[in-house]
Amino acid sequence: MSRISKIFIYSFLLTITTICTNSVFAETYNSAGYWLEIIPDARASAMGGANTAIASSALATYWNPAGIYMENSWQSTYLGMMSGMQKYLSLAAAFPIPEGTFGASIMALSSDGIKQTIYQNGRPIETGTELNLLYALISTTYATEADGWHTGVTCRLLMHQLANETASGFGIDVGIKRNYGQWTIGGYKTFLPIILRWRNGTTEAIQSQTRIGVGYQPFKFLTIASDINLEQSSRPITIGMEFTLLNFAFRLGYGGSTALINAGMGMSFKDTEIDLSYSISEHAHISPEYRLSYSSKF
Repeated sequence: MSRISKIFIYSFLLTITTICTNSVFAETYNSAGYWLEIIPDARASAMGGANTAIASSALATYWNPAGIYMENSWQSTYLGMMSGMQKYLSLAAAFPIPEGTFGASIMALSSDGIKQTIYQNGRPIETGTELNLLYALISTTYATEADGWHTGVTCRLLMHQLANETASGFGIDVGIKRNYGQWTIGGYKTFLPIILRWRNGTTEAIQSQTRIGVGYQPFKFLTIASDINLEQSSRPITIGMEFTLLNFAFRLGYGGSTALINAGMGMSFKDTEIDLSYSISEHAHISPEYRLSYSSKF
């Protein structure tokens, strides 16, 4: 293993250990950070978001940058809210380059007709003014391998527009992944958190993410995966499973910060795969979500 790879892996494991030792469980979500938790692909959504260890598509740029190693594909996802107010679209691609794999992705969320709310004496009052909201996340990823360890790093540019106000911020994420026969382990860590800087001079910190995941494939047709988010206090553990039969896959997941019950299915044909998922939140005011993903090998 090269010296650089050793430093990368040991630094990552040291960071994880430090967080576990000090019991860092924080949940200071803000509007900009919350949308980043929207799962960008149907397969992972159907499995409850338990994807840190088993991510291997072009959208591994979101889950674990190490997961794009040796990928040669592109993937797109459309997410719809039953309320019809929000629209989400993601597009990602990954392809081999000398000494590794390069990936890029863009994710965007738009909401129309948001009612402006002001507070008077601590009580929320809608002004009747409707605002338009747009988020966009552009990511580039590089992944490589050394002695069985896959390692990756992602650079992120987050842009946010609310009415006439705009903000942007830059961050870096790192990830590792390794296979042990039927088992796969993976880790993801925000190395440099994103700080949104608004045009009016204010700043907004985006919550860091630290996830550890494990995948187990006892049979060729069955995959079980689980994640733990060390910086999330509400349902930090997610679990999902996938059962494949011929060219079809059936998935079920439980947990996650944005949904409680998740299910879906997929169909593959040669180098093409289409996935569909449906998620129901435990909160009655949050509409169910559906995702449709399409991926293809180059």
